[in-house]
Amino acid sequence: MRHGESPVVATVVAGSGGWLLDVSDRAPETMPAPAVDRDPAKGGMGLHLVARLSVAHGWYVDQGCKHVWACLPTTMGDRQPAMA
Repeated sequence: MRHGESPVVATVVAGSGGWLLDVSDRAPETMPAPAVDRDPAKGGMGLHLVARLSVAHGWYVDQGCKHVWACLPTTMGDRQPAMA
């Protein structure tokens, strides 16, 4: 929430194999980028977590909003990481 331009909206949709998480903000010109060489106490680790926990993830722009999405499995046993 700290790195998005207001309003930031988080949506979670349950499916048969897991959850679809979509977080949108009003900064479509700013590409989401994982934090590099940042003190974890300062935040910005969300994209790293998404990459490790999701089976797929990405982002897109629609009607002036940037959307960052991730598909999260119901159980960790179902997980095949999207990024090693």
